[in-house]
Amino acid sequence: MRNSNIASTALLYQNRTELEQFIQEYCLPARREDSSWLVMIHTSCHTPEGAVAIAKHVSELLPDAKILGTSASAVIYHGSIYEDGCLLIFTRLLHTQVKVQPLSFADKTPGALAEETAGLLTPDSKAMFAFFTDQYMQMQPYLDRLEETGADIKFINLSGGVGIPYRPDQEPNDIFAIGEGVRKVYEEVLVPAGMGDVALYTEMGRFMLAPYGCLVTTAIHEKHTYKEYIGVDACAVNLMRPAMYGAYHHITVMGKENEPCDHKYDVTGSLCENNDKFAIDRMLPKIDMGDILVIHDTGAHGFSMGYNYNGKLRSAELLLKEDGSVEMIRRAETPKDYFATFDFCDLFKNI
Repeated sequence: MRNSNIASTALLYQNRTELEQFIQEYCLPARREDSSWLVMIHTSCHTPEGAVAIAKHVSELLPDAKILGTSASAVIYHGSIYEDGCLLIFTRLLHTQVKVQPLSFADKTPGALAEETAGLLTPDSKAMFAFFTDQYMQMQPYLDRLEETGADIKFINLSGGVGIPYRPDQEPNDIFAIGEGVRKVYEEVLVPAGMGDVALYTEMGRFMLAPYGCLVTTAIHEKHTYKEYIGVDACAVNLMRPAMYGAYHHITVMGKENEPCDHKYDVTGSLCENNDKFAIDRMLPKIDMGDILVIHDTGAHGFSMGYNYNGKLRSAELLLKEDGSVEMIRRAETPKDYFATFDFCDLFKNI
């Protein structure tokens, strides 16, 4: 996890063994005496008993964590929607105390619940997560009363952003419809509550950038065993998402766009890790050595997630302009870049 005051990482739950490995690899090494842990569980596939069992297992592995969660019709994980999934978000906070307080809706008006909520806040309180649904309580009366108690709400974080259609058969999100929906609720709920100065936050990087970047790579190896493998001259250094969590990125074999996808391949990189794959069991046209493969939707979480494992150097980035011309906007890394942090000594002075 990043060495910052707030750092988060997420896991799409599969089984207890994978959860244990995840916590041991990512969470336990990041524990500090001055840290607090918040774990949020969002599930669309478990009974209440099943969700509680997962929470208990997390508590056993990370005893100092505060845990809360919700049921959902679906969960979103790295841009993909899972209608039958369970998402765990682990957040480490430095120099911060976390408190989880269940509040009962039974026989309470929105105003009464708001007063109870406000009673939990202190002058040092910086943020509050509240999970409830209009099925049980209307938001506006709750916010009205919460504002009257003196709680100073500066901003509302809408979400982690807006996803994109990574697969060709997926429909893109209508950003104008989303924006209009947000505006409507803001004016109908927040403005009448005297909260017209509250800022709205969200993260739009994926929506703005991902569809407008491609990773272009060449087929340079092939292996025929119990499976068909195609090795390319790119790797997880250039695009980590498929290797990290199996993210789907569409692949086009240039010049063979109209040929049948009648060959099943694993498309692999060159790292010494068996998860360095851009696609697994992907149906594609027959790939010959020297074919150029275009991996789509890499404009976000591509270069910025790259690293130099195995001494790999990141590639150049080219900008295709509206007039068809091409400009290099980032040069390829060199060995000198790789050893740049040794500039305090003469060890690699002559490279």
